[in-house]
Amino acid sequence: MKKIVSFLLALVLTLSLTTNALAAVVSPKTDVTEAAVGQTVKLTVTASGQEPLTGVVCLNYRVYFDPAVFELDAAASAANTKGARLTALKTDEVGSYYAVSLLDPTSEGLDVSGDLYTLVFKVRDGAAVSTKSVLTIAKAHIYTIADGAMQPVDNGAVENSTVTVKIISSAPATVTLG
Repeated sequence: MKKIVSFLLALVLTLSLTTNALAAVVSPKTDVTEAAVGQTVKLTVTASGQEPLTGVVCLNYRVYFDPAVFELDAAASAANTKGARLTALKTDEVGSYYAVSLLDPTSEGLDVSGDLYTLVFKVRDGAAVSTKSVLTIAKAHIYTIADGAMQPVDNGAVENSTVTVKIISSAPATVTLG
């Protein structure tokens, strides 16, 4: 069973290098548009807002961010869809990212819709005030099995989607003179 899952994951990762993005069905949203040092930003990625994607055997996307501004709060981050997993921090030619993937080990196909994963980022000490930091969802691919082979879902990927969070100064402490 582990060999089958490993093979499918390797196949999907290989196919993701050559498949073009199609219509956007994976989209990000944040709970805030401004945050101060020490505060958190919840980034939730949602799949297919209108109809569920059906027959999904693999879904994969990357969340790029600026590690000088944000750090992941792994304990507060969570899968909203059963089976979704988060990788360790990775870096490529684009920048630093976490990848989220969902794999159907039975290859029967899952119905996927709604919130997939919520990543909670904390604004780092030293993040410059007035900085506008971008969180980007990229290289998202969704596959199904058709005619005995893995195929991209017709509306199953996303072109780069971004959300911007502005770093603001912390509110001054309230001082009461006695």
